[in-house]
Amino acid sequence: MNIEANRKGEAPRPGAVLLGVGFVAGGRPVIESSELFGGASSLVIRHEGTEYCLERTRSGKLLLKK
Repeated sequence: MNIEANRKGEAPRPGAVLLGVGFVAGGRPVIESSELFGGASSLVIRHEGTEYCLERTRSGKLLLKK
């Protein structure tokens, strides 16, 4: 979901997932990885028309692939 749209009170896009966004000092948004992945081991992030695959490794690290 677009965080800025949420702040403006706009409705989320169809198919958008509402995430519990918290904020740390400095105002940067924080999203728990468990909320992003759910029960999956990978997900797709679309950024400026390009898709990236974010994977959780067996050792618990995150790997971002283009």
